[in-house]
Amino acid sequence: MFDMSAFMGKFIEEAKERLQKLNDGILLLESQPDDKEAIKGIMREAHTLKGSSKMMGLLDVNRVAHIMEDLMVAISDGRVAVTSSIVDTLFTACDMLSSLVEKAAANDDTVIDTEPVC
Repeated sequence: MFDMSAFMGKFIEEAKERLQKLNDGILLLESQPDDKEAIKGIMREAHTLKGSSKMMGLLDVNRVAHIMEDLMVAISDGRVAVTSSIVDTLFTACDMLSSLVEKAAANDDTVIDTEPVC
């Protein structure tokens, strides 16, 4: 059996960097809702976090990142407009991802309900 715990530290470190980039991207999107590069950047960070969290078995992180990525695809495709409500949802998702990553870093088994964000 492969021990994933050996990689958890690196995952946490990279996840925190990605979360900072997500937050910065959302801030940019909030002030410039038509910024295609900001949209692509948020989508890319969410996609990478989605994949790495799945490999680490962090299914709540994976689920929230997946929902965030899907929302960014819908924005990119023009199916969803960037509104203050959408930006608030993205910030809430980012905050939840931060909490989930911190929980993983602390090896905390407390359940966080991701349903309201998803």
